[in-house]
Amino acid sequence: MIEQLLSFLTASPLLTLFLVAGLGYLLGQVNLLGFRLGVAGVLFAGLFIGAVCPHLVIPGIMGTFGLVLFVYSMGLQSGTPRFR
Repeated sequence: MIEQLLSFLTASPLLTLFLVAGLGYLLGQVNLLGFRLGVAGVLFAGLFIGAVCPHLVIPGIMGTFGLVLFVYSMGLQSGTPRFR
């Protein structure tokens, strides 16, 4: 079962990228003792999946795109709100 899932995720790297991003977002929403990871949960989810399943590799441009989205999201979250 797990081998079939891993082969499916290996065959579709775009789905893998968005699945990891979605799981990371959910991880970031978990509140433990008044502490949340926020958008950084996506980074930690990606690091965890990459460490557990090193053969799940996405093409280089998709990794760069994910990094750009992460940095943009962190900037939006940590920046001062202009319009309220």
